[in-house]
Amino acid sequence: MALTGLGVTSLTLGALAWRVGGVWWDQDAAPEHAILSAHELVIVSSICEALFPGEQLGVDPIPGALEVGVPQFLDRFLAQTLDELTANAIRLLIHAIDELAIPSDAGLARFHKRSLEERIEILRAWDESGLTARRGAFSALKLFLAMGYCEDPRVIESIGITYSCGGLA
Repeated sequence: MALTGLGVTSLTLGALAWRVGGVWWDQDAAPEHAILSAHELVIVSSICEALFPGEQLGVDPIPGALEVGVPQFLDRFLAQTLDELTANAIRLLIHAIDELAIPSDAGLARFHKRSLEERIEILRAWDESGLTARRGAFSALKLFLAMGYCEDPRVIESIGITYSCGGLA
């Protein structure tokens, strides 16, 4: 019985890898982008909005990830900093997040088509996954996105940090 379950799981994972791999592998980069396709930018934007929505309350609103161009930062980072194999692994992860949201409930919708609340819950599941590889891969993506968000001067200024070339002021 356990071997049957393992076989079904392997078959399911294999089919998912084939589907996800077939979707992303030969997509052209979006106009004015180095690596990410138009569809990947939609997925990344959905992830960014869920991770860093910003805060519009108060005197000094904190901009969201989309306002400061985090998807574009990720595109440049993948093209200029990471080797091709690692950049493609990140692209595959982006598609996996989108595709694996389909069977996550009866809604059968991809990640980028979900409500903000649903996307936050899906990303929380990735972040807290019992599967070390899944959690680790997502942590890497989160780190790259956080670099683009937290290092943006508009975000730094809006949270009240001032610094100069010599460090914090």
